[in-house]
Amino acid sequence: MKKKEKELVISFLENLYERMSHCGCNDYSLPKSWTKAQAKSFVKEYLKYNNSLDDLDDFDKEDLKSDDFWHTYLPDFCVVDILADKLKKEC
Repeated sequence: MKKKEKELVISFLENLYERMSHCGCNDYSLPKSWTKAQAKSFVKEYLKYNNSLDDLDDFDKEDLKSDDFWHTYLPDFCVVDILADKLKKEC
């Protein structure tokens, strides 16, 4: 993908983030094909990016062991936000 095309995708993702962050329902699940380790890594990467890694301290240790927890933790707009940021770093 060319730089200008990446910038265009970033623009779309930023617009989508604004729209999604103002919606009432933001449920999202990471793809089922992702392992628990992949989902956990992605969630922790987002929390670090958002300076909110300590949020995980608020959850029961049993919840953190669940596959579903990691696959469903992030709302849709958070996923869009970090993807836009990752693309920006590539430009």
